[in-house]
Amino acid sequence: MGAVVSFFRPASKNLGGWSQQELAEFYRVEAALIRAGLPIGSEQGLSDEAEPWFVFCRPDGDAIMHFARIDGSYVIASDVLDSPMWGSDFRALIDQVAQ
Repeated sequence: MGAVVSFFRPASKNLGGWSQQELAEFYRVEAALIRAGLPIGSEQGLSDEAEPWFVFCRPDGDAIMHFARIDGSYVIASDVLDSPMWGSDFRALIDQVAQ
């Protein structure tokens, strides 16, 4: 009898994009900024290496803050930061930026 070969692999929680929890954090921040009177939008996608990125933008399309997950770590870059911020705890990193 022959072996059964599966062409499907188990789905990874973060493979190919942001998790639902990570997206909820982005939208929580976006809602707070909008309530504060800042007109912003957001965009997201995948890098050539299939790692997710997310950006908050002004209405004219200029980026305000850029987020990415690279090799399992999170990075946040923005002109308002002295340097990019790196961390392994997404929620803590978002909260640190909010302060």
